[in-house]
Amino acid sequence: MDGGALASWNGSTGFCSWEGVACTRGKTRNTPRVVGMNLPMRGLAGTLSPAIGNLTFLQALELGFNWLHGDVPDSLGRLRRLRYLDLGYNTFSGRFPANLSSCEAMEEMFLDANNVGGRVPAEFGDRLTRLQVLRLKNNSLTGPIPESLANMSSLRHLALANNQFDGQIPPGLIAPRSQSRVQLSG
Repeated sequence: MDGGALASWNGSTGFCSWEGVACTRGKTRNTPRVVGMNLPMRGLAGTLSPAIGNLTFLQALELGFNWLHGDVPDSLGRLRRLRYLDLGYNTFSGRFPANLSSCEAMEEMFLDANNVGGRVPAEFGDRLTRLQVLRLKNNSLTGPIPESLANMSSLRHLALANNQFDGQIPPGLIAPRSQSRVQLSG
């Protein structure tokens, strides 16, 4: 990644002092752990390294509104504690990372306004029982809208508009839900 926002990312200070990085101390050891990376709208350009999957204590990754491109790394699926993922409004491409459903703590996921293609896995909604917000609009996703999305009881905002989905809209997405918003047009 490139950008002036990362000027503080050097060996002269500890990584917990770097701009956009939040840390916590371990319970058994006093080792600092990265729990958050908050770098939206920083003009970052380049690819997101698969090494991001090594930050296994990461709970929030906010990189929206930058110039990141290439594939969304499959290694994100190793981040079991991840609750908030914002990669929206970049230029990511490649296939939808199927193993994101392994991030079972996920509450909000933003991948909108990229060029991500492929299918959303049929079982995607079955494992993400805590997911409240899912924004996948303005991509190049194909195939049917997974039936499992209609079964997500915590989901209150779903944005799938402007993709290339085919087939029927799962009936559970059409039925009114209390306090939920569904965008399916386009």
